[in-house]
Amino acid sequence: YDIYCDPEVQRMFSEMNVLNPTELDARTEVLNETYVKKIQIEARVIGDISFNHIIPAAVRYQNVLLENVRGGRDVYGADFERLFAPQIFLLSRISENITSLSDAINALVESRKQANGIADLRLRAKAYSGDVLDNMRAVREYADSLEMLVDDGLWPLLKYRELLFF
Repeated sequence: YDIYCDPEVQRMFSEMNVLNPTELDARTEVLNETYVKKIQIEARVIGDISFNHIIPAAVRYQNVLLENVRGGRDVYGADFERLFAPQIFLLSRISENITSLSDAINALVESRKQANGIADLRLRAKAYSGDVLDNMRAVREYADSLEMLVDDGLWPLLKYRELLFF
């Protein structure tokens, strides 16, 4: 909304008797505050859903795979590594995504804390549109990866493909 602070834009609005500079400043403040509140709520929700629903579902599936791999090692002995390579690979990808998702959630919380510490509303809105949104995208990326890896029966939310035919 910096465009409303541009002197040329303010002059144009004034000359056309639409809004004077004070009214433009007030409007900009309201727009920035609304933007910050919306992104703040979305950031909290994405963190909460990821931490309280997605990670636990991924850990449950990880435990299922661990039991499968342990049983396979006991039964197949020497052929174990060859026969259970897909499960081990899947287990590794899930573990990496859980760790990355947890790190991304922590980064999101930190970026929100930093943004909330900025007194100037315009600069706080910029922080939310930059660091906070970038961290939200990272959380989303790892959550989406886990969605594709975790067994449908253990996934607590609707998957994208289910939404298409819901």
